[in-house]
Amino acid sequence: MIRIISGTVGVCMTAAGHGGKFVRLTVYKTSRDKPFSLSAEDEERLVGRGVAEYVTAQPTNAGAVIQPDDPGEEKPEYSVALNVTVLRDLMKAVGLKTPVGMTKAAMVAALDEFYGVAPDGEDSEDEDGEDGDEEDGELPPVGAADPVTI
Repeated sequence: MIRIISGTVGVCMTAAGHGGKFVRLTVYKTSRDKPFSLSAEDEERLVGRGVAEYVTAQPTNAGAVIQPDDPGEEKPEYSVALNVTVLRDLMKAVGLKTPVGMTKAAMVAALDEFYGVAPDGEDSEDEDGEDGDEEDGELPPVGAADPVTI
C-alpha cells in the first residue's frame, strides 16, 4: 500500500460501464488522497522515483465519536469565514456528518450545537428580563386586503 507524497499520478482502472461494457478510466491521485494499492511493480516504481511512500495499515477509529466534554477537548475557532474544506474537516474530526450541499452556515450551526454554543440573537432577554416582543418598534403585519398609504 502506498501514499502519494509529491505531484499527481494517473492510475488506469477498468470499470463496468453502462450496458455491461467495460470502460477504461484514469483516476488521478495526489498527496491529499488516501493510501491505495497497486501491483508490486508499480508501487516499487513510484516509490523509487520519490513520488510515493509505503504505508503500513494502522488501526483507525472510524466509528469513534469525540464528545465535547472529553478532557483536553477544546472548542476550536470556526466561523462562516472559514473555507468549506476546513469546516468539513472540523466536523469529521468530531464525528459529524457533512452531506453534499451543506452550506457553511449549516456547518457552523451543527458545530455550535455539538459544542453547546447558543446561536446569537435567539430568545435573548432584555435588561429587564423581558423577551422584548411587545412594543419594540416592529411594524404590524400587512395583508393583501389592508390599505397601504405612502
